[in-house]
Amino acid sequence: MRGLLRVAVVSLWFPLSTLAAEPREQSVRLVQGTQKVLEFKGLTRVAVGDPSVLDVKVVEGFQVVLTGLKKGRTTVIVWRAGGARDDLDVSVIDPALEGMDPNGEAVPLSRVPSSVSVPPSSSTIALRVGAQRVLAIPGVQRISVGDPEVCDVKPLGDDQLLLVGGAPGHTTLLLWKVGGARVSYDVRVTR
Repeated sequence: MRGLLRVAVVSLWFPLSTLAAEPREQSVRLVQGTQKVLEFKGLTRVAVGDPSVLDVKVVEGFQVVLTGLKKGRTTVIVWRAGGARDDLDVSVIDPALEGMDPNGEAVPLSRVPSSVSVPPSSSTIALRVGAQRVLAIPGVQRISVGDPEVCDVKPLGDDQLLLVGGAPGHTTLLLWKVGGARVSYDVRVTR
């Protein structure tokens, strides 16, 4: 009986120790210039694949602070007591492709409404603080915003612009198109 019990204990122990040594994979998405704090019990060592993309610091002995330095992708490996390992696939994205909601949390571009066509004549564009809108405007060569604190504008490819509501107020968005045509928009941002 004792021999059978030992075999049972050994056979139970072997698969568990094998599982503990296999790395756990996790994906992390971070906006350039922001930080994310992750906690790992029994943290023993940390390594980053590309330190030009991501800065990694250990705080309090169990927290890992990730800081997005530039757009790119890298791996972070976290070793924990007992041989456990976590592999983090970290993507640092351009702030132009990510907005912030009123709580300071990242709003994925997938939650931004799809392209909105804007008539070629002058019109008003309404946004809320922290909201985003993608404008489909072909042939834009030059962009000018009266007050970038009210509305930030980033080009997305050749024929799209991302507008992000900053502070309450209104400003003018001027676009120069191929052939010299100029289009003017009144942008109003509210809370």
